[in-house]
Amino acid sequence: MQGDIDCNPICVTDGVPLPGCWQTTVGEKSMFVEAEKDGLVVSGGSMGDNTVGPGAFSVTLSPGIGPRPCCGYTVNGETNLFADVGNRTFTADDVAAGDYGLVVTALYSTNWYVNPAGDDTLNGGSTVATPMKTLAAVMAKVQAGDTVHAAAGTYNQGSTNIATAGWNLATRVIVPQRVTLVADDGPEATFIVGAPEPDPAKANEYGMGTNAMRCVFMGENTRFKGFTVTGGRTWWNADGFSDTAFGYSGNWSGGGICGHSNGRADVYVEDCIISNNYACWAGGTRFTNLIRCRLFENYATSNGGALRDAHAYGCVIDRNYSGPGSETGRASCYYYTRIVGSTLGPHNYKLDGSAAYAVSGASSNKAIFHDNLVLGSTGSKGNLTNTVTGCVFANSKNGWPTDETCIVVPSSELEVDENLRPIVGRNAAVDRGSAEALS
Repeated sequence: MQGDIDCNPICVTDGVPLPGCWQTTVGEKSMFVEAEKDGLVVSGGSMGDNTVGPGAFSVTLSPGIGPRPCCGYTVNGETNLFADVGNRTFTADDVAAGDYGLVVTALYSTNWYVNPAGDDTLNGGSTVATPMKTLAAVMAKVQAGDTVHAAAGTYNQGSTNIATAGWNLATRVIVPQRVTLVADDGPEATFIVGAPEPDPAKANEYGMGTNAMRCVFMGENTRFKGFTVTGGRTWWNADGFSDTAFGYSGNWSGGGICGHSNGRADVYVEDCIISNNYACWAGGTRFTNLIRCRLFENYATSNGGALRDAHAYGCVIDRNYSGPGSETGRASCYYYTRIVGSTLGPHNYKLDGSAAYAVSGASSNKAIFHDNLVLGSTGSKGNLTNTVTGCVFANSKNGWPTDETCIVVPSSELEVDENLRPIVGRNAAVDRGSAEALS
């Protein structure tokens, strides 16, 4: 029999010698592990350039801590997930059974896990069973395209900020570019809580100050779903409530959630409750797209109690406070605002408890208002001309600039549930549509 350059017998498969100039016998086959240092832990055997050499008795594969969670591996192309097989040990017999030995390639998940009962030091966040504890810690590990799953509970520890002047307010969690943060159990069970200024000498009456903490900041192309966001606060300005004093700085904006400055284009907040947050501008949220959210009891010491420079689709907005600010600024929803398919409750107040506007645009910055249910006597202010269409008003339009697609209905015919959502069969806002639309 012919041999290779080291006088080893030539290995033949289907009558053809294996490629290469060094032919190994079955007992000398190797186990090659790709990307081992990126999260796949290899223990046992003798390692050299990720290769378990001939004569190794056993090698165990287990998940480690890497740039992304290692969820499993392939062995000669066959997938093995740790969730299914756990840690696995390979023996010399396993290596010998492969035509050319074994080639192992690590597999990485784009999912991370966090739980208030987790551990930022001991756990890597790669599985439900090994969650990290704080949102800030897990976000320090994610990459673009990843999703973070938050377990039920209260997230009120950990913080981070953006190292950019004017945007460096302490924040409970920053969602980086192209990352999704989702609460799998929904807003009734999952809470992100900000914090007031800890020094009473630096705080205003609402707990705002330079050491206060916002709840959430969102980067470009981000998604945030299923949380209750509460207790967030921003800086405040000692001169009172001058808009020009704040500029466009993020440190004064969005006590609950603030997106990056062009966030209306690519920041999405879904199925959240945004409540009891405080800011100079936009107590609840700024620079975001809101989908099926509820905004209650947020406070802005200047303008936009619920939101400013944000879009709301299918939302419920009520009991938010604004002002004193400018006259147009004393509105629950302010400035570059688009409200569509939503309910505005009757309780929109100034900080002193007197009535405020529900929606306001300013000069050329038109707010857009379509297909909404407006309860109570809340009015509008600013440039809304030719933008209010398809809406249902309780009792009176109260000065809203509407077209012929809007109607007025007695409030007795506009029954809503405890969350101010129309009750089918008892609310003209939905009952006057086609039967097919209600199915």
